[in-house]
Amino acid sequence: METISYWILGIGYGSCAIVDYRRKTVPVWLLLSLFLMGFVLKILEGNLLRIELIYSTSLGISMVLVSNLTKALIGYGDSLLLLVSGLFLNINELAVEFLIATTLCGIV
Repeated sequence: METISYWILGIGYGSCAIVDYRRKTVPVWLLLSLFLMGFVLKILEGNLLRIELIYSTSLGISMVLVSNLTKALIGYGDSLLLLVSGLFLNINELAVEFLIATTLCGIV
């Protein structure tokens, strides 16, 4: 089931990257569909109410709050994608992803 989760997340990331590159925005329907797929996977795995899921999604929730407080200096799409990623990745994987993404944003 973990392999399926990584494939879905990878395809979702690729789709978001292509759409974001072309339109400079990520559609809500794309993030919502990725969220629903992650939610269904967590239900099938039986991991919906685990404390680790709360930890991993809390990083995305905090980024959404920062987006609101800074009037979208950090994009809502980026914050929502981080929130959705919390459904697919554990907190350690998500922290590494966050650090890599932050580094790449500084380079590119």
